[in-house]
Amino acid sequence: MAAVTSNPSLELAEGQEAALEVFSKFIPEQTYDGTPLVGRDISKAFGGIRALREVPLIEVPPHSFVGLIGPNGAGKSTLFNVLNGFTTPDTGEIVLFGQDVTKKQPWDRAKLGMSRTFQANHI
Repeated sequence: MAAVTSNPSLELAEGQEAALEVFSKFIPEQTYDGTPLVGRDISKAFGGIRALREVPLIEVPPHSFVGLIGPNGAGKSTLFNVLNGFTTPDTGEIVLFGQDVTKKQPWDRAKLGMSRTFQANHI
């Protein structure tokens, strides 16, 4: 946290520094080795609709952004939901920081450092 709070150009409102200190206790240590997220041979069907067909390999290297683009209905959201645990794949494997998390719940993946945001708030 020292890097955040010692930045003179970053002014923190009252309570933000304390909140950042609490938050920093819950986030995993950063890694620079290996591949943090790997998905292999992922398939998912909803009834007769095959949303994903053995997606061969997804790799997210450390400290990088990876985009997933394609037309409507291509399976982008389904793949993202499988990777983060909101949907269980029919086949395939998801490895997060060297651990097989294929059958783990989203909150278990969050404990390992995976998180997500949603496109829109649904209240």
